[in-house]
Amino acid sequence: MLRQLRNDVRASRLCVVVFTSSSAPADITHRYALGCNSHAIKPVTYEDYIEAVRGIADFWLALNGQRRSLAQALRPSFTPIM
Repeated sequence: MLRQLRNDVRASRLCVVVFTSSSAPADITHRYALGCNSHAIKPVTYEDYIEAVRGIADFWLALNGQRRSLAQALRPSFTPIM
């Protein structure tokens, strides 16, 4: 999938964050070689997962000069489904 994104002129400049359960160095190296911009390990709990997604959104939006982050804008809509 990542290779296809990078080879598609319409999607080649998208920021790609790989969110995975694998922390194996070979997997991480391979993803970066294919062109991902960042690599994050998926947390186990739902609450930690939501916080990780918020953190990733805050980081990338801040890096790109956004005043109000997507994570802040969506914060009220995140409610645990139990």
